[in-house]
Amino acid sequence: MPKGTETEVAVTLALPVPISGDDIKSARAKRNLSQQQLADLAGTSRQQVQRIEQTGRGEDLDAVVSALGLDGSGEPQENNSGVTP
Repeated sequence: MPKGTETEVAVTLALPVPISGDDIKSARAKRNLSQQQLADLAGTSRQQVQRIEQTGRGEDLDAVVSALGLDGSGEPQENNSGVTP
């Protein structure tokens, strides 16, 4: 159990795990997408996808994560049918 007050522990446990650039690159590769294809899906540029994969940061990070169907842990989300993208 994490140390700290009950409130600190609850807040700490509720925070999402950050997604790394390697998580983005790996998810893209698993879906057999090029950087350009992912950029088109996310509504951004290939250069922005490249930057996000290298640094794990970028102005369109949320759009890229969403286009890949990832949640805050870097794992695929299930859609309403129970099938992962």
